[in-house]
Amino acid sequence: SNWVIADLNSLEAGFQLVGGGQEHRATMMYAQVEYDSEINTAKYHVVQKILPVSSGETVNEQFSFYIADDLDEVKSAYLEIKGVALPINPLTLDISIDDTGAPNPIGSSRLKTYTVNASGRIMPIKIIYDTTDYFQTFVTGPGNYSRYFNLKVTGNSVYILNAKLIITYSWVKPPIIAGTYRQFGILTSSTFDTGQASGAAYNSIFWTGVKPVGTKVKFQIATSDNQAGPFNFIGGSACDANSWWEPSSDTAIEVKCFSQLNNKRYFRYKVRIESNPSSYDQTPRVDDVVINFSP
Repeated sequence: SNWVIADLNSLEAGFQLVGGGQEHRATMMYAQVEYDSEINTAKYHVVQKILPVSSGETVNEQFSFYIADDLDEVKSAYLEIKGVALPINPLTLDISIDDTGAPNPIGSSRLKTYTVNASGRIMPIKIIYDTTDYFQTFVTGPGNYSRYFNLKVTGNSVYILNAKLIITYSWVKPPIIAGTYRQFGILTSSTFDTGQASGAAYNSIFWTGVKPVGTKVKFQIATSDNQAGPFNFIGGSACDANSWWEPSSDTAIEVKCFSQLNNKRYFRYKVRIESNPSSYDQTPRVDDVVINFSP
């Protein structure tokens, strides 16, 4: 039969000493078990601010990420934070991650402070915030996870602020058995900010990946005036909750639900992948999704 991590954790072993008439003592015993594992790196959107974040302002954003693999161990986890600062003053960034949503990052035990000195010219910023130890405490298997990103800006302004989470983990490869893919799976994105206070026009959906014959990749979009929602997903020619857009890979499909979607600042997308219904031995893979919008 196929072993899982729980089987390894519950292993028991014993030994027997035979012959010699002498005293024997064993202080340690090792069991070597080989299993197939791979390393995967996943990237997730955390925050994007089109409008500048001025000195004294605090960013407090909830973000979510999903681990689909049979995760074995988090190897590394960090935030990559980018932006542009003005050349006038030094910039200080207080950054932390927590699970409470506290608006002030100063009190967090995971607070880290970064200072960028003024250089007399426009300063591109790239900061790596290492949070491996923290993520190893709660990212212990497949599932949905949610945390809060906190950032406080002091001394300067940050333009085009954006951050993404990058996790590298080992995972146990499932046995290759024909016909074991699930019928379908659905992924809902985090919230994206277009930066348009009066709302945006949503034009098209584009994705890249692999779509074997007989499989399907479908999309819905939801928009809102509020970052926290509500978000009501719709799609397809009917522009309702029961319909989906089905663009081919590497081919943009126009979004025509103008009255339902347009003039809203925030959006999310939902992607549904469906395996080959005759045998479930083929399933799609979505690598990138692009939602095109305009002011």
